[in-house]
Amino acid sequence: LKTAVRQGLQLAFFNSCDGLGIASELESLYIPQVIVMREPVPDKVANQFLKYLFQEFTGGKSLYQSVNIARKKLQGFEKDYPCASWLPVIVQNLLQTPPTWQSLGAIANCPYRGLAAFQEEDAPYFFGREGVTHQLVNAVKQKPLIAVVGASGSGKSSVVFAGLIPQLKQDRNRDWQIISFRPGNNPFESLAIAFGSILAKVNPSGNDLTTETEVINLSNFLMETGDGEIGLEDSHQQKLAELELEVDLKTSDLGLFNAIETFIQDAPRTNLVIIADQFEELYTLYHHTEERQLFLDNLLNAVDKAPSFTLILTLRADFYGEALSYRRLADALQDAHSNLGAMNAQELEAVITQPAAIYNVQLEEGLTQRLVNAVLQSPNHLPLLEFTLTQLWQKQYQGYLTHQAYTEIGGVETALANHAEEIYAQLNTTDKDRVQEIFIQLVQPREASTDIRRLAIRGEVKDENWDLVTRLADARLVVTNCNQITGIETVEIIHEALIKNWRRFGQWMRIDGDFRIWQEQLRVVIKQWQNSDNDEGGLLRGKPLIDAEDWFLKRNHQISDDEQNFINLSLELREKEEEAKNAARKRVFIWLTGGLVTALLLAGLAGFQWRRAEYQRKQAQINELKTLSISAKVLIKSGNDLEGLTSILKNSQSLDKLDNLDTKTKIGVLTSLLESLNQIREYNKLEGHQGTVTSLKHSPNGQLLASASQDGKIKIWQRDGKLVKTLTGHKQGVFSVTFSNDGKYLIAASFDNTITLWRYNSQNNLFEKRPFVTVTDTDTKIIRSFALSPNNQILAIGYQNGQVKLQTLKGEKLQKIQQEIQAHNAKIWSLNFSPDGKTFATASADKTVQLWNLDGKVLKTLKSHEDDVLSVAFSPDGKLLASGSKDKTVKLWDLTGKLLHTFEVHTNEVLDIRFSEDGKLLASAGADDTVRVWSNQGRQELYTFKGHGGKASEVSFSPDGQTLATASTDKAVKLWRLDGILPSFEGNSVSVSPDSKIIVTGNQQGVITLRQKDGSLIRNFPAHEQEIIKVLFSPDGKVIVSIGKDNQIKLWNLEGKLLKSWQGHGNNGSLILLPIKDISFSPDGRTLVSIGGMDKQVKLWNLSGELLKKWQVSHQLMTSINFSPDGKMVV
Repeated sequence: LKTAVRQGLQLAFFNSCDGLGIASELESLYIPQVIVMREPVPDKVANQFLKYLFQEFTGGKSLYQSVNIARKKLQGFEKDYPCASWLPVIVQNLLQTPPTWQSLGAIANCPYRGLAAFQEEDAPYFFGREGVTHQLVNAVKQKPLIAVVGASGSGKSSVVFAGLIPQLKQDRNRDWQIISFRPGNNPFESLAIAFGSILAKVNPSGNDLTTETEVINLSNFLMETGDGEIGLEDSHQQKLAELELEVDLKTSDLGLFNAIETFIQDAPRTNLVIIADQFEELYTLYHHTEERQLFLDNLLNAVDKAPSFTLILTLRADFYGEALSYRRLADALQDAHSNLGAMNAQELEAVITQPAAIYNVQLEEGLTQRLVNAVLQSPNHLPLLEFTLTQLWQKQYQGYLTHQAYTEIGGVETALANHAEEIYAQLNTTDKDRVQEIFIQLVQPREASTDIRRLAIRGEVKDENWDLVTRLADARLVVTNCNQITGIETVEIIHEALIKNWRRFGQWMRIDGDFRIWQEQLRVVIKQWQNSDNDEGGLLRGKPLIDAEDWFLKRNHQISDDEQNFINLSLELREKEEEAKNAARKRVFIWLTGGLVTALLLAGLAGFQWRRAEYQRKQAQINELKTLSISAKVLIKSGNDLEGLTSILKNSQSLDKLDNLDTKTKIGVLTSLLESLNQIREYNKLEGHQGTVTSLKHSPNGQLLASASQDGKIKIWQRDGKLVKTLTGHKQGVFSVTFSNDGKYLIAASFDNTITLWRYNSQNNLFEKRPFVTVTDTDTKIIRSFALSPNNQILAIGYQNGQVKLQTLKGEKLQKIQQEIQAHNAKIWSLNFSPDGKTFATASADKTVQLWNLDGKVLKTLKSHEDDVLSVAFSPDGKLLASGSKDKTVKLWDLTGKLLHTFEVHTNEVLDIRFSEDGKLLASAGADDTVRVWSNQGRQELYTFKGHGGKASEVSFSPDGQTLATASTDKAVKLWRLDGILPSFEGNSVSVSPDSKIIVTGNQQGVITLRQKDGSLIRNFPAHEQEIIKVLFSPDGKVIVSIGKDNQIKLWNLEGKLLKSWQGHGNNGSLILLPIKDISFSPDGRTLVSIGGMDKQVKLWNLSGELLKKWQVSHQLMTSINFSPDGKMVV
């Protein structure tokens, strides 16, 4: 103790006999503060006191307050240890000031929560969402259903648990009972576990289910439904309540309502709140459509009927559409959703500063604004902000969070990725491979959307990897848990921000994405097989088995034991079936092999050998031709259209040279070549520049095309590709070129910091050799972009420093500067005037687009891009604005600043965007070497042009909309034809109306979509509870018939109104055969004919759903049915 005092001991705690006597004896040591027990207590009690003490002391409370609170918390032990709360006492050295945690040189408990959601106990540190919390409190008191909807990372769970719940519990006028659950991969069990604890308290008899035998019976029932085994080690009473409720939920859509009614009867003054957190798991982790509907019906019946009850959902915005796909839930959500938007600057400042202020910790001047700006520019960085603050807290210096620490951790954008990379770098080579195997199992890959996190069980990441999982949990990269009923251990990524922001994670998913997509599909099949009592019909066959065998050979170490067992059973079944087939063939062979057969074989041997030689010669000729045909296809597919066209011409000539080639083979090869020819869109390639082609524009009349290059030259081409003029004069490369609206001038900007204007000579139809005006600026003001107003009177220039100058052009002379605006704090990459010339737009490296009037007043700031905005363009009618960015996206806005759509197909920076003259098309040039054409109305990609040997730098539509010109770093300009490009849609089935004006599609989610033929959306509506098999227009185009895997036949009008619905065919629950396979209208539109899969029947119906006739077909492999044109026969 003397040594400890010399080294600075400030506080000693003793649990021993005669504590006060010991304190007296230690007086001579002058220990500043001593805590003793008046009487001896077991170490368990003393350790608990010490835990309570340090929870408060490290949280910033004084030593006296901490001891007082810890003593009160010991009151729970007084039943076994009387007066336990009275025993701890402080003995103080009066010459010493009681220490605080901070004065001891320690860092207080971090008030920030990293990537974890705020919980109820974190309420003192939860700031910035006070307004939303107040709205939710009022809503809970008035509505039975509330859906908190927001983007991933927007703080939905936090606002409910740390905002709403504490506020409700402070309400003295009402008693609140609040329970929460996450659906997980078994929502029935999850809800039952959450509700079971309170139900057991109000219904202790368990409805007379009191024996262990009855627990086992219920357990067996749940095992039959595929939900696993239940342990018996804890309280029977609670387990009984949970098991009974789970059975009720799975057998009745009133199960939850009945449970709530039981609870309310016993606690009539209590308001019950159930929180279904991360409700999207019902769609990502639970794949049983019918059971999901039953679960939803349980919730919705409780919402509709239960008294004093409120259901709260937290739901990611990108899954809101899935929730709406079930009509009943869609109706319930109409007035129940509460959208959680991005935080404003004031709210973010509260998030940053107020938790720190609790511990008297401050942020260095300017750091708060630096953090706020980082999130305002990218609202999806909110979880990254909380993680960054957690990192800063650990690096605080003398009570300050510092700029130096912020720089060291990499700022909001990279702090999380840097932390993950640091943990990864500390692993050895073996563990690095293992950590990749672990993390890819924690992601739910989605082919058409962003990957999301998934809850994995221990077996899926492998037992031998669990030690590494534990280390990752200690590093706060994953969260582990254990199901209290089944004992199954689980792990999940701490937040989806890790998937989005850790580049290495993205690389892993690009490598392993196909495998994980297959594996998730396999898991769904296995679950269905288990639910069908492991019936052989549910095992893999055909191509799915071949795929599984292939993945098994490649990745068996990443396939769980259960998955390996399922694949092995499928392989064993295939082997057994093949043995049976071989035995049958052998019996037939023995029967055929007689003396006659042998004689015939010998007699024909000589002729066979001659025919074989002739066949081989002809086959070699055919193979050569097919190889040439495939070569042409490959060239075209890779974007080398002209080279592919040359190959096609050679192949077609080769057809005539092959002797004795049968007509079928000739037609096959010719058809293949014609299909390739039809895909060719490149019709000219303009070469001549010695450097990257940086810019190009069509003249207003479409007769000329100007291209600019880093070789410092501007070339003028005729529309047929003939070079007519090369303009020189710039000392460095030219980065932008355009024509004036009347075609009289050509304007170019160069890296030599000049803008030149060239006059068109109408007498010789050429531009003059020298520019008539040259604009330059000081070396410190670097020109980055320009635009000429539609009336040719204002030249706008954008600079590296974010400034814009407006200069007046009168006649052919530049006048004084009209406006000088500090538009941005970073370089201006692009400028564009609106068609009426009254406003202009600027695109900047500060990730924003701004709209300005000619007086220099900013009208609107558009924020959504996550990196430099490189290009901006107005639509010809001036109503829309498009922007392209380094973040690989193209965004479409209206002039109020509302984001209408984001196109996300490019895999690298979007360097340029342009509208077609009619405004129907939008083209984007990308650093991924592609040019993409989009439908402005249909909001979808129509075509991808490939073929440049480098980045596509700029695009230009011809005025007639028939040609697209593209520039590239490969020093070439390419011309592509646009005629005949049609929109494409996703769906299982499609039908075109008789007048060819409307297209209807049905998809896997059971949704019907109506579009105009240009791809623009008319409407969509949920039609079936399961995948749609077919949609079809009636002959008069007024009615649509749809059939689905739910075995329903439905008739709709074009407004989406259901006219009639009825069950189609017999359904025995097969997982392989569809209950109904096809349906067709009779030519007069009065009758329908359908064919079933399992019942092997053809049925004739009228439009009221009445069965007119039915007959049996031979087997279940019939797939299609149709009327003859006269309506008298069915094929």
